[in-house]
Amino acid sequence: MTERDKKLITLLAVVVILVVFFNYFFIPLKKESDELDASIETAQLQKSEMEVKIASLPILEGNFENLKQKYLVSAQDYYPVMTSQEIDREITGMVLKYGLSSDDLQIMIPADPTELEAFYASGRAMLDGMTDGAGTGDSAEDADGTDTASEDPGSTDAAANGNTEIYGAKVIISADGTEAQYQTLLDEITNDYPALRVTGYSYQTRKETVTTDAEGNTVTAEAGRTLTVNLELYMCDKTFGQE
Repeated sequence: MTERDKKLITLLAVVVILVVFFNYFFIPLKKESDELDASIETAQLQKSEMEVKIASLPILEGNFENLKQKYLVSAQDYYPVMTSQEIDREITGMVLKYGLSSDDLQIMIPADPTELEAFYASGRAMLDGMTDGAGTGDSAEDADGTDTASEDPGSTDAAANGNTEIYGAKVIISADGTEAQYQTLLDEITNDYPALRVTGYSYQTRKETVTTDAEGNTVTAEAGRTLTVNLELYMCDKTFGQE
């Protein structure tokens, strides 16, 4: 083997060693290094995002508390979500409070929230151009027996803007009493119960009846009129932020 052959073999060995080193050591190490750099960059981004979130936490908590207070204020005039039995007790108790006797009570609770329109005299309604066709009744009783003076819970900001889920239960109650008691009941609902809205009422003539009780005594029911009132009872969830 000549000196020239030895030099060629040595050069070839060096080249082979360099190729092996580059393919099996340098490239894997470079790939691993690039992946590690990418992981570090991702971790730094995540860290920055977490730091921003942590820094904004007091602001978010303040915003949540503010939102909670606004919600509770907007919901204070409404009843909490009630069952039909609870609504029965509420309405029956109101009727008895004013000296009437309840003859019949029907309750229909919707499964979904009720779409409410803003009260025609509210600022929201005026902005939305909803004044067309609004009534001008000055008392609780119109000629057709429909109450247009009742305060509509839709006039509250939250309900008018659709920010509060309102459930409007339909209630129909028939009661016996005097004309003065009927008027007092209607006026009180109109003035003192913002979550109740009289949507209509009617009178049915009641003839005088004479019956005999269990002890044989004669019982006379005087002639008069029975009042039937159609109501909407508005409810909303008042457990916001209490979980």
